[in-house]
Amino acid sequence: MAGQVNYSAQYDVFLSYRRDGGETMAVLLRDRLAAKGYRVFLDVESLNPGSFNEQLLDVIEHCTDFLMVCSKNSLKRCKNESDWVRREIAQAFQCGKNIIPFMLRGFQWPRRLPDDIAKLPMQNGVTADSNVYFDAAIELLCSTFLKSKPGAKTPERDTPKPDQGSHIFICYAYKDLDRVSPFLVCLRQEGYRFWFEEGIDPGAELFPQAIAENLESAAFVMLFMSGNAAMSRYTRREIVFAQKKRIPIVVVFLEEMHLPADLELQLCTSRQINGYQTGDKKVVLRNLFQWELFEKVR
Repeated sequence: MAGQVNYSAQYDVFLSYRRDGGETMAVLLRDRLAAKGYRVFLDVESLNPGSFNEQLLDVIEHCTDFLMVCSKNSLKRCKNESDWVRREIAQAFQCGKNIIPFMLRGFQWPRRLPDDIAKLPMQNGVTADSNVYFDAAIELLCSTFLKSKPGAKTPERDTPKPDQGSHIFICYAYKDLDRVSPFLVCLRQEGYRFWFEEGIDPGAELFPQAIAENLESAAFVMLFMSGNAAMSRYTRREIVFAQKKRIPIVVVFLEEMHLPADLELQLCTSRQINGYQTGDKKVVLRNLFQWELFEKVR
């Protein structure tokens, strides 16, 4: 067929995810696995109805592993026969693929799933929601669950280690992850390095250490402000720590709001932008990209 791309035998791992809540983690997984030498298929562009969607089923057929990013409510729409996440999972079962759920914080299995994907909860998978660091989850995934064998390694594009510096520290309330994720995808696509604590339980023993190390080594903090963030003790601690260490803060408002008086005082000298009036996050961030500090994190 004219214009059709043959993906056969080009990929080891197919990454399936729900864009709402799962896209950021899917990109991080793709980058980390690619750095280890795995050939990973991830569609990061909007899919249009047509033959390209059908080709995704061919990709699944020729992959060894099918990695399902299970974010909060990611399987809710699978009750619809036309849902593409459901079709991808069903294709993986039909083709006998090695199916691995990668379960994020906040995810819960539905009480019932359609017959063609009903066995998904029975598959062995990786839980990254409690006392598990992202790096540890990746190591477990590669050493225990993936059947694919890594090939030549590619340069890692994932978030930097604390001793590398020159990254953006993402400060946000976990309840806002769905609203923050599109901004992180935009930063990733534009080539900016950032660190955020997805996959780390705040109750984990080393959680404060991980936050402190990555915050102290950041070029600046991008604070996604909302009512949830204003009420979060973790967010407030990170703001205080950043100011104590004289780390610049840029504030992206996720909603129209009046800051509490103490936060208004703390953030009165910070750069602030409105992040909720347009759906195009690149438009929102475009003015910030001109800021000289962004040159240090690319």
